[in-house]
Amino acid sequence: MNLNLSLIWESQVLDSSRPFITTVVDVDFVLNCLIATNSITGQRLLLIETPSNGLDIIADQRFRGVEIQTLDIREVAYAAIILIDNRFTGIFDHFVNDILTEISQALSAKEGLSRAAGAIAAWKRMFESSGNNCLSAEAQKGLFGELYLLRTLTYVDQFTRVLDAWQGPDRANQDFMFPALSIEVKTTSVNHPSLQITNEHQLRRQVDTELFLYLLIVDIQPGKTDTLVSLISQIRELLSLNPIVLGGFNQKLITAGCLDTDFEHYENTRYIPREELVYQVTNDFPVLSPETLPYGIYQTSYKIELSAVLPFVVPYVQLYNCIKLL
Repeated sequence: MNLNLSLIWESQVLDSSRPFITTVVDVDFVLNCLIATNSITGQRLLLIETPSNGLDIIADQRFRGVEIQTLDIREVAYAAIILIDNRFTGIFDHFVNDILTEISQALSAKEGLSRAAGAIAAWKRMFESSGNNCLSAEAQKGLFGELYLLRTLTYVDQFTRVLDAWQGPDRANQDFMFPALSIEVKTTSVNHPSLQITNEHQLRRQVDTELFLYLLIVDIQPGKTDTLVSLISQIRELLSLNPIVLGGFNQKLITAGCLDTDFEHYENTRYIPREELVYQVTNDFPVLSPETLPYGIYQTSYKIELSAVLPFVVPYVQLYNCIKLL
């Protein structure tokens, strides 16, 4: 489920004679769920009708930008999930959609509340782990490279397949993992180009899986164009006609720690692409792997000299054709 919640909230006309303006989500849900606006404060809410024996499942709590409390409206108890910081409006939409998706799959009210509580707990952990920290300069550069390739691949293949393959936000060994094909993405500065490999698993080839290394060399300058934020906006525009895929993309950005509320910190750094290189990682490619390291050594970070891997450069079209054939 991926409702256009912003449109629903924006269409709710405030009426001072009523405490809440509400819209029913789906009459077939096991729990009565309402998209609501507080007529007095203008706050956006999700109201979940809660049986008296289920009030402790979604307990009162508060975390970044969100408050959850129990409200009695016309003698009916609701768990009210309230947006208390408008900077988190976009994220709140995804949060509420995730809760509604869980409830839509439930067969009983108790299961619906349990699923909703699980979704809330997962989002709470995500918010707490991100804290108030923005992405580091290195993380911004790395994310730009992943998104730059993601945008290119969406022209080559279906949006859904490409988004499903993007595993960078989940800290997988490779940033894109298709069936039988993986791609590790590296982004480096034109001033000091290098291949920085994080650990011995990143370039480890799996049986019956092709492995490619995509290198994006960028010129990093101050400026308002060619930024991480502008690239995200371009991808969102590409996905705008498919709200489900767009919702998945936004969810992965949050998982990567890239929140819309932090965009002001990413709007002044330009990443100007200067060169793109694709390497095919074969058995002869110079790598460290768990099989080649001495016993007891792990989490090994190392650099590869670019001149040493020139023989492994392949045309971009070879990578793209491999993806199309999957």
